[in-house]
Amino acid sequence: MDRHCRTTVENIYACGDVTGIYQFTHMSEHMAKVAVTNALLRLKMKIDTANVPWCTYTDPELAHVGASEIELHKRKQRYAVYRFPFSKIDRAVIDRETTGMVKVFASKFSGRIYGASILGAHAGDMIGEFALAMRNKVTLRKMADTIHPYPTYALGNRRAADQWYVRKQSRMFVRLLKLIFRYHGQLPGTSGPNRIE
Repeated sequence: MDRHCRTTVENIYACGDVTGIYQFTHMSEHMAKVAVTNALLRLKMKIDTANVPWCTYTDPELAHVGASEIELHKRKQRYAVYRFPFSKIDRAVIDRETTGMVKVFASKFSGRIYGASILGAHAGDMIGEFALAMRNKVTLRKMADTIHPYPTYALGNRRAADQWYVRKQSRMFVRLLKLIFRYHGQLPGTSGPNRIE
């Protein structure tokens, strides 16, 4: 079977477990859409093999999409890791589901997402946002700039994306801000509640 779901017999298409690829219900559905579209409409749609999310429904759940850290090392791809713990997601704290982490592999410069892993409650629901972002080349910057409802588990995705912004701020930039604030007299001094470290 090729990426159009066509078998070695030109007018026969296949999808799902019979293909021996991707033993996921969501991939069977995706392949069915590709197979039917190609068989009936002749649009040459392809299977998306780069952005296949998966989830293991353990307690806590474990979900992933895109490249793993091992794959990135093998490819000699330069990347940075951005993390956000479930213990800082307010909804997880309210629900007492604080075990877990959102972990994203992305370009340090552009914020392009190469892969994401989520361990924690509702990880399977959360990973879809990263699959959508990767398929549509949405960067961590764009994710960080997107309003997420509060309090939700998905806000943890945005908080992980926020880490890209945090790291983009250089020490020189922070020093410059300190000087500007001091010059304009907006800081009463080097001590007290307005002190910038």
